[in-house]
Amino acid sequence: MTINGLVHSWDRSRRRGIAELDDCSTVQIHANNLAATRRRPEWQGPFEMRAGDRFECVRDDDGRVVDVLRIW
Repeated sequence: MTINGLVHSWDRSRRRGIAELDDCSTVQIHANNLAATRRRPEWQGPFEMRAGDRFECVRDDDGRVVDVLRIW
């Protein structure tokens, strides 16, 4: 399922953060677990998200964020 969200915090050194999705749920995002890092080799370096960024993501059936499609 695709859904949009807003990043609340992002730890650049650990490459993970917390975000609120548009359905009012709060999720953790771990850059190491994202399909985007496997699909786009240039993202193997520092995957950048910042507090206040909006993004479109894919959630699995368990509610985990498994991919980030775009950030704006």
